Amino acid sequence: MQFAQEFGDARYRIRGYDHSGVRVNDTVYRKSLWLTPDELHADWPVRHVDGLDETAFSALLEGEPEVVVIGTGWHCCPPRPQWLRFFAGRGVGVEFMDTPAACRTFNVLMAEGRRVACGLIVEPPQAR
Repeated sequence: MQFAQEFGDARYRIRGYDHSGVRVNDTVYRKSLWLTPDELHADWPVRHVDGLDETAFSALLEGEPEVVVIGTGWHCCPPRPQWLRFFAGRGVGVEFMDTPAACRTFNVLMAEGRRVACGLIVEPPQAR
């Protein structure tokens, strides 16, 4: 599992990731989750990019982030136009990338003091 640096006084930090899950603080999550520097929701129901929709995205906007990072699993999935319209219509920046890159990006944006939310699709082993 790769380890990320610690930044600031955030309550939640992504400390590592590999094919078994994403490590936030001292816990490894083996299912999809979303987080901000101050909140963690380990029950994000998205298990594959096909599950991304307005309902899934709305959860990420609860804390009024300025930017949202979506990890689409172990392979990057280009954003669909309706996904981009959803965020643009709400004045929120969004980036779609593979989950490892999203983990790194979340930590960098958090270190910069940005209001960031991050949704991470953690694929079950049989999905890869």
